[in-house]
Amino acid sequence: MIMLAGWLTNLLGFWLFALAMPRNRKWLIARKFSSKQEKVARNAGFALLLVSLWCVLRTSFIGDAIVIWCYMLTISALLITGIIAFKQQR
Repeated sequence: MIMLAGWLTNLLGFWLFALAMPRNRKWLIARKFSSKQEKVARNAGFALLLVSLWCVLRTSFIGDAIVIWCYMLTISALLITGIIAFKQQR
């Protein structure tokens, strides 16, 4: 269950990173952010990635946890970029 929470926080962190970039935000949501909102989204995304690392570190040894976390990062990044690419084609 903690691994699922780690993956979901990872996914949400990447989503916030994508929202912090204007070129990606236009494909995900229609509204504009101020520079302060972009900074908050970027910092919240970074914090959520750290929370996901902490969740994974609680379940395994450090060597295994880093490998699992990198796997989660890859899957989350592919999912977010897939969503953006799909919306660009529509």
